[in-house]
Amino acid sequence: MPLRGVRLVALDLDGTLLPSSKRVTDTAREVVAELREAGLHVTLATGKGWAHTQRYARELEIDAPLVALEGAYVAALDGTVLRDVHVSVALRERVADLTADLATGWFATTRDGRLVACDSLRELERLLHLWEPRVEFVGHALREYDGASPALHLVAREDVAEEIARRLGGAGLPDVTLFHTPLTPTGWWQVQVRPAQVGKHHGLACVLEHLDVSAEATLACGDWLNDLEMLRMAGVSVAPTNAVAEVRAEVSHVAPGTCEDDAVPRFLRAALADL
Repeated sequence: MPLRGVRLVALDLDGTLLPSSKRVTDTAREVVAELREAGLHVTLATGKGWAHTQRYARELEIDAPLVALEGAYVAALDGTVLRDVHVSVALRERVADLTADLATGWFATTRDGRLVACDSLRELERLLHLWEPRVEFVGHALREYDGASPALHLVAREDVAEEIARRLGGAGLPDVTLFHTPLTPTGWWQVQVRPAQVGKHHGLACVLEHLDVSAEATLACGDWLNDLEMLRMAGVSVAPTNAVAEVRAEVSHVAPGTCEDDAVPRFLRAALADL
């Protein structure tokens, strides 16, 4: 009975609640309503920017505080901000210095719902829209970017991305984490540089404190590497079968089916029936 004792359900979006169309399905909308009618809080925990997160929350009629930008930004739909973590000027300048001689592009999300990217990444515009609906290309270097962002995304071919990760990892940057991963299916890789306080689990912890809910009374759903810490902290964790192997190995339950056929909403509906 996965929902027994659960007071909050945290849902990742891409690959978990959303199919590849990125559209909320009728089943997902209905199940979120059913969860709330049963007295459970429901939140979103996503790497997407605030504009996308707000839009999906409104469509799903979710009223709990939301976890956006990989946990760096937590806010309610009424504008109340509970958490706002961003890269310092000193860290951005240090990263720029360490990578200045490498063939790398960069992008960063902003507080006001934009994504700023260097001109060399124009071919990835469609992919960048997954983070934020508004993408702005600029001609200047990373050092000259002056916006507040929860992370810096350095984009390069695989061998260059490995060198970026090696340099940054060996530079002794204080209180910094690196997230080195392919930008599928483009053939490009990203090295995400972010303060150590950024992560979905940190954002979710903020929501739990605000709602006075324990981690043990939380059910979290996700499918990818950036969900692992959140899934580990939750009392119950769920993933669809399309989740990466590392996630499937960690969760309490693997929901039959994939995000394309509403695996997680259907699992939650069945769990509700068992209450």
